Amino acid sequence: EKRESLQKQELNEERLRFFTNVTHELRTPLTLILGPIDDLMNDQSLPPSAHRRVAMLQKSAGRLRDLINEILEFRKTETQNRRLTVARGDIGQFVREICLNYKELYRNPKVQFSYDIASDLPKIYFDSEVITTILNNLLSNAIKYTEEGTITVDVKSDTEGMLHIAVSDTGHGIAPDALPHIFKRYYQTEGRHQASGTGIG
Repeated sequence: EKRESLQKQELNEERLRFFTNVTHELRTPLTLILGPIDDLMNDQSLPPSAHRRVAMLQKSAGRLRDLINEILEFRKTETQNRRLTVARGDIGQFVREICLNYKELYRNPKVQFSYDIASDLPKIYFDSEVITTILNNLLSNAIKYTEEGTITVDVKSDTEGMLHIAVSDTGHGIAPDALPHIFKRYYQTEGRHQASGTGIG
């Protein structure tokens, strides 16, 4: 049993090393992508409309770089939980910027993308990386499963001081009998509307 346990540990270490090496190699082409994007951002002759698109490319590429760094950081901590990094800020403006990116990039004429962010939201402490990850996951799934109709983001606070961020859509939805399982890792619903994915979102 001890030998078997040791072999499993060595196999796990080998997998982690491979995972880390591949992730690290992703940074090289990403750096080559970011270089020209930065040059375009500094190009004064670029029309304003093109400049806005390049700015979104720069932000998305930067986001990808941050995710790669986060994966590499995971290798250092392995089994330790990631600590929250919170700062006080304007959550409404933060969510609005994410929504604007999606609204600009996602142009399906059959789907109306909108957001409603309350104007009286208090400044709160939040982890921007966590909020970005959650919203990106919800919005990408809403886009994936909504062929026509609406996608809406609502941000508001209630009388008890709680903040609510809701993403809703008129897509295919989730069957009631599948709801108890959606937070199980790798779980995916069956049916004709199943899209490609890993089930780890």
